[in-house]
Amino acid sequence: MAAWDAIILELTSDKVFFRSAIGQGSIDFEGFMININVFGVAYDFLKNLRLKLLDYFKIHYNNDEINVMIHEKAPSADKMMEQVKSTREIFEKMAEQNPLLKKLKDSLGMDFES
Repeated sequence: MAAWDAIILELTSDKVFFRSAIGQGSIDFEGFMININVFGVAYDFLKNLRLKLLDYFKIHYNNDEINVMIHEKAPSADKMMEQVKSTREIFEKMAEQNPLLKKLKDSLGMDFES
């Protein structure tokens, strides 16, 4: 895994967004096959760098038989539902953590439905 972390830091040194997206994926080693499983934006980023990743791993492990495959993972339906929240739901969650927020909203007469 140290090799994976090192190449990702190198490839994303000025691209924190992609580093975060890649971090949500996974990497599996099956014999000489390295499978990289990532979501949408990370997939698009890494597929263009597949040959660079392949060269890096072949040199790092001193093995020309290594192959790298990049697979796009789809988020589960449960995770997608978790991620899409209304403005009211977001506010209610924040108000649970900070009750003064609700008092402020009420004193300003704010409404999320309009």
